[in-house]
Amino acid sequence: MRICIVEDNRELASVIRDALDPKECQICCTCRQGLAECEKGWDLLLLDVRLPDGSGLDIARAARIVSDVPILFLSSDGMETTMLEAFESGCDDYIVKPVRLAVLRKKVEALLHRSGYRSALHLGKTVLYPDAHCLKKDSLQLDLSGTETAILRQLILHPCQAETLMRAVRQTTGRDISPETFSSRLSTLKKKLEPFDLIIIGRKNTGYRLEER
Repeated sequence: MRICIVEDNRELASVIRDALDPKECQICCTCRQGLAECEKGWDLLLLDVRLPDGSGLDIARAARIVSDVPILFLSSDGMETTMLEAFESGCDDYIVKPVRLAVLRKKVEALLHRSGYRSALHLGKTVLYPDAHCLKKDSLQLDLSGTETAILRQLILHPCQAETLMRAVRQTTGRDISPETFSSRLSTLKKKLEPFDLIIIGRKNTGYRLEER
């Protein structure tokens, strides 16, 4: 999982990072730094409200404009008005400090589960969410059909033959797909992937693979 922690107490941020043990983590200590991370395709934003140069509420609002990334506030401000404003800004949960790390882990797991992270597949900065049928990279998001999702999932896992991709489509959608329809859907998918700098290489008789440009 990839988590962006915006917390001006660097020691606390490091403790949280180690407790969550994300695959990739960015620690930001200012509102300005946090705003710069909003469009970078994080799996979760963990925000403090009070920051030296602004408010985590502004980061949440900015993030909501470009994505539906799970947002969790962790703040010493337990005022009802602040908490309500946080939820109005688009957050999914709010924890008042001091934090219990075991509780924090469970809340993070729950948010990631609801967002479909557990089945997420990564290729560089691009993330495929099979359960949600969507592809994300930074501020880009592409809604996918069941057929497109099955093809991409299989290719992210490993290169394979056309027969394997068609079998994956059948298992995902419950419908058989003809070679002609498969070729047509694959051609359409290739065009959709261009903004993500992804390219499907290969031919029906040699097999296919997915690569970053």
